[in-house]
Amino acid sequence: MILLIGGDGLLGKKLREFIGKEKCIYTSRRESEGSIYFDEKISIKEIFDKYQHIQFKRIIVCAAISDVAECEKNKDACWKTNVLLPKRVQEEAAKYNIPCTVFSSEYVFDGLNKKLYTELSNKSPETFYGKSKAFLEKLTLKKHPENLIFRISKLASFDDNRSFINRMYNEMAAKREYRAANDQIFSPIDIKDAVRIIESAQEQGLKGLFNLCGNISISRLELANILNTHIGKACNIKTCDIEDMQCCYKIPPDLSMDSTKIRSALKLKELELPTPTNEDEK
Repeated sequence: MILLIGGDGLLGKKLREFIGKEKCIYTSRRESEGSIYFDEKISIKEIFDKYQHIQFKRIIVCAAISDVAECEKNKDACWKTNVLLPKRVQEEAAKYNIPCTVFSSEYVFDGLNKKLYTELSNKSPETFYGKSKAFLEKLTLKKHPENLIFRISKLASFDDNRSFINRMYNEMAAKREYRAANDQIFSPIDIKDAVRIIESAQEQGLKGLFNLCGNISISRLELANILNTHIGKACNIKTCDIEDMQCCYKIPPDLSMDSTKIRSALKLKELELPTPTNEDEK
């Protein structure tokens, strides 16, 4: 059985759906049927004591504050959730010899590199969110080398409005004009591919740090034009620069990462972006 810490978020929800309720128990900060209530005051030991009849083979820590702007505004909450919580879970899990999977972000980089970022690239976060994830990476690699870290790029899904690509699509479908930066570049991955890779890596006992991203670098402008074609070109795409965007944090220009390491480890083929289906376009 897998214990999934934070099963309500975009990634957590998709993971527990993919793994299946017969193999996964998940936690939530909300009282809900089918989940275990969990917050910073509850220990992993309490959960294990309550479910003594269940043998947990892995803990996946999806709980996080991934809204970059929110992390800038509330740094204490960001640090508690993105660093202290996974730190505590990993420390407790180690006492039971249970491996953990934790998640980092492309925001550990400043976006100024002229090459694709690899697992060995120097980290230079510009945002507090990126700094929290960079610290988590360092901590995990040093203290818990037996654990698995996925450094995730943007997760693309048309099934959940918490995905950036879904928000883009809906905004463009509802507006006559959409501003898209031509110098904001990333390597998004279909969330369905992401969860399959995460589960496969765990089953094969991989450990250490892996970039989890698509193998195509694309600008927000290019992506907007692709989505606009599916909408029927109903939206006027207005080109802009990152500097034109009003944001409370510095947006890294090019966060393209290299997925060679994980694709080689799992013998994967190319990882492509999803496209809207007819159902999405209704």
